[in-house]
Amino acid sequence: MSAEKNYTEDFWRDVASRIKESLPESDWKWLERIAFVSFDGETLVLSVSSRYFQEKARGLEELISNMCSETAGAQCRTEIIISQQGAQPASPSKPAAKAEEARAHEAKSEPKTSRFKPEYTFETFVPGNNSDFAYNACRAIAQNPGQTYNPLLLYGGVGLGKTHLIQAVGNYIEKNTPLKVSYKTCLDFVEEFTDSVMNQKSGNSGPAAFRRKYKKVDVLLIDDIQYLERKVESQTALFDIYNTLYDADKQMIFTSDRPVNELQNIQERITSRFGSGLTVDLQPPDYETRVAILRKKCKDGKVSIDPEIIKYIAENIQSNVRDLEACLKKLIAYSDVLKKKLTLEEAKRQLKDLISGTQDKSGITIDLIIKTVGDYYNCTPSDIRGKKRSQSLAFPRQIAIYLSHTLTDFSLTEIGNSFGGKDHTTIMYSIEKIEKLIASGDGETQRSVNLLTNAVKSKVKDIK
Repeated sequence: MSAEKNYTEDFWRDVASRIKESLPESDWKWLERIAFVSFDGETLVLSVSSRYFQEKARGLEELISNMCSETAGAQCRTEIIISQQGAQPASPSKPAAKAEEARAHEAKSEPKTSRFKPEYTFETFVPGNNSDFAYNACRAIAQNPGQTYNPLLLYGGVGLGKTHLIQAVGNYIEKNTPLKVSYKTCLDFVEEFTDSVMNQKSGNSGPAAFRRKYKKVDVLLIDDIQYLERKVESQTALFDIYNTLYDADKQMIFTSDRPVNELQNIQERITSRFGSGLTVDLQPPDYETRVAILRKKCKDGKVSIDPEIIKYIAENIQSNVRDLEACLKKLIAYSDVLKKKLTLEEAKRQLKDLISGTQDKSGITIDLIIKTVGDYYNCTPSDIRGKKRSQSLAFPRQIAIYLSHTLTDFSLTEIGNSFGGKDHTTIMYSIEKIEKLIASGDGETQRSVNLLTNAVKSKVKDIK
């Protein structure tokens, strides 16, 4: 083949498209991290961000070369290099020089550090009954790192504000102190450690250097520690780093999607460290907090939304802050593109797909059930969603879960998420507990269930 022919990134897109057609998505998806560097007609040079992905890409190197050969119409080979800055399409006239430059960068590149999002601050977070404890604990830590609540573990379902709060701490400390802060997602931490092991095998700095780097930080923030499951060597590295930082009164904050005692395949000595400080759960926001969040988002974005629309979203989106924001963003975009003011009816039409999964055909929501049960038993929605196990709260919670199961079409997982992230086994236990009481002839339980069922249905009619 003539090496004079020019090839650009479009060539790699054609090759990538062929590979995607021959592999299931689960085997291909991670390869989206591959970037095109150059192709001179014989050698396809591709770039990845780390040795971890380089090893994974090399597992498909033969397939990539074959697809490249088919696309180019001649025999080709593939070279996978590391370039932390990401490769740009090579200049058609200098593909070899571009490849050489990227190879030179490989030897000296360092793992990429996650950056804090500037919008994740304490000022932009809207605390409520569901998150007051976590919010105030994080503020106290930011103002006095290493001295109180160390370590801190925040846990809860997706979209409840864990990442916002942990990055708010990082933003505050970086802005107001000279302390060295390191923020990582757990996946990035594991990937970086894996790279250090591979580097050692190639004669470069290894796990010891990795540990030394983290032992020098003043504040360590790691998001989503549930991804440490089954990562034995990464767990050992973190255990060593943790002990050094803890002994030196260095602040650590971790987040997880579940309580420590529900983490699986993580060494007990690690989970005991996570739980040795302050552990705080974030629950789904109650109605008042949801309204406050939506109003603040409108204020910060300098947009005006009809209060009735705000109320409609808050009543129908109960799961998390992320879903609230998704609804609001869609309405703002719709209004902005069409240059028209939104009516409540138009908002309902636009949000039909987003909201249809939050209530059953009768219009009954879990939030309505929780509020109704709370009023009946003289406790708050936060009490019912919470973790306290006193009989005065446990029984109303079980009643609310039972009614959520019998009056709506939500799955056990969806019900669990609405009750503070409880797993499906806890939800099943509550349902079975009430069913057994009713089956045994417990008249008080049956009367309460009947009264609450009628109360919920009556409130739905009033709303309609």
